[in-house]
Amino acid sequence: MGYSIKKAQEYLNNTSRSIKNIDILDRIYGGTLSYKRKSTMAGTYVSIKTYKGDPYFINFSKSDFEDIGDNDDNNDSDMAVVLEDEDKQEVVDNDEEESLYNKANIKRANQRRINKIKNIIRSNSDIFDKFLTLTLGNIDYREKLNYSINKYSPGDENDHPVPPFHSNIEEVLEKLSGVKKIDRCDESDSDRLNPEDEQLRKEIIDYLGNLENENNVTPKSIAQQIVENKYEGESLENFRFNEQVKLELQRHLDSLICSKDPYDTQKVKKLLANFTVKINRLLEECHPDSDKFKYLWVLEFQENEKIHFHILCNLPYIDQWELQKKWGEGMVYIKKVEDIHIKDNDVIMEQEENENKLNNHYQNIMNYLVKKIKKTSYKLNLNNEQIYSISEGLKKPISIINAAELNIINNYLKENNYKASEKKTVVATSEHGRSFSEEIYYLDTDDLYKARLEVRRKLVSKMIELAKKRNLDEITDDIFEEVVINHSEELKKEYFPSTR
Repeated sequence: MGYSIKKAQEYLNNTSRSIKNIDILDRIYGGTLSYKRKSTMAGTYVSIKTYKGDPYFINFSKSDFEDIGDNDDNNDSDMAVVLEDEDKQEVVDNDEEESLYNKANIKRANQRRINKIKNIIRSNSDIFDKFLTLTLGNIDYREKLNYSINKYSPGDENDHPVPPFHSNIEEVLEKLSGVKKIDRCDESDSDRLNPEDEQLRKEIIDYLGNLENENNVTPKSIAQQIVENKYEGESLENFRFNEQVKLELQRHLDSLICSKDPYDTQKVKKLLANFTVKINRLLEECHPDSDKFKYLWVLEFQENEKIHFHILCNLPYIDQWELQKKWGEGMVYIKKVEDIHIKDNDVIMEQEENENKLNNHYQNIMNYLVKKIKKTSYKLNLNNEQIYSISEGLKKPISIINAAELNIINNYLKENNYKASEKKTVVATSEHGRSFSEEIYYLDTDDLYKARLEVRRKLVSKMIELAKKRNLDEITDDIFEEVVINHSEELKKEYFPSTR
């Protein structure tokens, strides 16, 4: 059995968006393997599981290759509750209260999603420095205006402007049905008002432009800030300045209207895909020294059933209003990871002094996204909907089941006097499950993880080179064995991290 050069090359180039962390070496080998121990490595995180009973068998076939990564923690989903004390042995049925088969499926799928998301964050904590939330705006100006008018109670008139058209509001709302752009009137464009409604257009802009958002900021003040930044260092006459503010205000208000149905998951995912393309173009044009946009996104439903996205990513400094223009489908909120703390399931965008703040923030963000995954998965009811995804170029977690490398990891932990931070025992509750004990280590650096990644890259690269020399389009078992036997010891010495 062989493993295609094309897939091996994808591994080397890190172009796959799948989150699969089965050992690449064992996937290439493609034999029938058994194991009693498995290690998962992601950044400074190391997990070592020891399975009870007979060795666990993996039977590979070509048809299994695409899905084998999803099975990384499948065995755990049939397990009982994790027991913190290793000496305790208690069988607890996780699905005792889950009477519906579909809920049990969601629960198992969520466990796999959670493990993958946590390990992706751990593997890329060195580059994930920004946290974005992209909201979807109103369907049209009818919905936006209606929401704005109903948002304030009758006693708020002194604090918030009263629309000049309040006496005939129903007629105005009817005219705004389907209107998505307020920058000008055009009778040939169904997204805009007709020319006879020019005065109404100006009144709507003036009314909406002076309403404060949840941060006590008005769209007009945002437009003024954009113009000031745009013409920094230049002296603008008041007339020209005000004209530029009007233009930016119209653009900003239009960017708060969603061009697609904000309740349709498929359509809004396409909007997100367009946004990532725009960000990469912006980086190429304005930040050529920056890395390509790398991210992990999670989809969530708001209380009003609209969709929004949480994105953990790498970005240089970009003004919020610039991101707002690139998104153009609702609001954009951005903050540095270290300036975020999470309280009562909500992201609070403010700085909080704390020891080991960065690590705490990543842990909090992981837990926050996990909760959103669980919430959204039950909402979607697993109708083959993708509720999270990653970009190309992210480092992937590693799963190791070959005995030789597991011994290297164990020796490294012992030589550096690492002790397990957590010990867990999991007891199987189904005939398909496997009981196991688990030790979790948090290392001082990610040197061990990076070293194992580099060893794999070197070995796979040599396998590809040898296969091409033999005019083969796949890596065969004999090529695998030849490379591993001839080079593994050499590479182990070259890339084994020094002790602390």
